[in-house]
Amino acid sequence: MSLPCGLLDTLLLLGVLCRLLNGLLPSNLLLLVIVLVLLPGLLWLLLFRLDLLLSMLLWLLLFWLVLLLGMLMRLLLFWLGLLLSMLLWLLLFRLALLLGMLLWLLLFRLALLLGMLLWLLLLRLALLLGMLLWLLLFRLALLLGMLLWLLLLLLRPGFLLFVLCERRDKSSERQKQNCCSETCKCFHWYCLNYKSRRMSDE
Repeated sequence: MSLPCGLLDTLLLLGVLCRLLNGLLPSNLLLLVIVLVLLPGLLWLLLFRLDLLLSMLLWLLLFWLVLLLGMLMRLLLFWLGLLLSMLLWLLLFRLALLLGMLLWLLLFRLALLLGMLLWLLLLRLALLLGMLLWLLLFRLALLLGMLLWLLLLLLRPGFLLFVLCERRDKSSERQKQNCCSETCKCFHWYCLNYKSRRMSDE
């Protein structure tokens, strides 16, 4: 790192200066110069370097901390978004499944209800048509019976006249047959008389 190397260079420079001053000045004067001149400057330089080092370490630590926190936040947001999306998809899937089941149940009940209503309507319609057909047949039979009865009532005098005319025709035919038979008998009697007369004449 640059800061420890700089601090080492400063210490080396201080050691070289101390050796030069030790060679040029007496020991008491060198100690006085070191205490009065070099020691505050060296302390200030050390404090400056230490402050710079600490500030750079602090900034580096803050940079890494911010970077780590950013990565952690991104990772957390990624996992949170993934978890929320999975939960949302699961919720939507269950909601769609529930709605589908409810829809199928509703359609099944509606179809069952419509089927029952249709069968009931067809049953009532068949019953009504049967009753109407039986009523129509009954009225038609009644009407035909009444027409037949009226026809018989209307045809009864004609039938009686027909029977009477037939009887009269039969009696006239019998009279004609009787007349013819009497004529035949007369003719036969005449023929027999004629033969007997002729035989007597001979």
